[in-house]
Amino acid sequence: MRYVDVKAGTAEPVEGQSYPVDVSALADAGVAIVGYPDNGPAWVEREPFKGREGSAALIALGDAAMADAMAQHTAPPPEPTLDEVKAAQIAEIEDARKAAEAKGVTVNGIRYAGDPSNRQALREALEYADAEPLDVFPSWKTSDDEFVTDHPVLDVRDAYAEIGARRSQLIAREGQRVAAIQGADDVATVEAVTW
Repeated sequence: MRYVDVKAGTAEPVEGQSYPVDVSALADAGVAIVGYPDNGPAWVEREPFKGREGSAALIALGDAAMADAMAQHTAPPPEPTLDEVKAAQIAEIEDARKAAEAKGVTVNGIRYAGDPSNRQALREALEYADAEPLDVFPSWKTSDDEFVTDHPVLDVRDAYAEIGARRSQLIAREGQRVAAIQGADDVATVEAVTW
C-alpha cells in the first residue's frame, strides 16, 4: 500500500521508499494519513482517528503529494559536486596506495607484506632478535603462509627497511596525486588523476 504520512511530511509512492513532500494543506485539514491501497479506492484518516473517509478534495491534495514523491522517486540522482568528486577520487587514491603498500617486498625469494599489521610484526621480531641476540629465526612464517626454518634476521631487517622506503615512495606518490586533485577546477580534471 502507498500512503502520505502527514505527521512525517512524507509520501511513499513505492513500498519502502519515502520522500519529503508539502503536506501543509492536509495538516491544516486535520488529516493524518492518505492511503492508496493496491485494491480499492483511496481514503483519508483524520486525527483523532474516527475511521476512514473518501473526501475527494482531501484525496486530491494527497494525490498532489504522491505525484511529487513519485517525481522524486523517478528523478535521476543529482550530479555530484566538484568537492564530492574530489573526496571520492582522493579516497580511491588512498585505497590504491594502501593496496600497493600491502603487496610488500620480496627479499631472497621470501615475500614480506607491507600492511600495518605485518610491519608491526616485523618490528617486534627484530626487537626480539636484537634483545636475544639472534642471527636466524629458528622458525619463520612468510606473508604467503609458508613456514621456513633458520630464517636470517638480516633478511627480515632488509625487508623491513625496504618496506619503509617503498611506503615512503608510495606516500609521496599519493601526495602528488592528492595535490593535483585538490588543485583541479573541474570534474574531468579530477577524474583524470588516477593512481
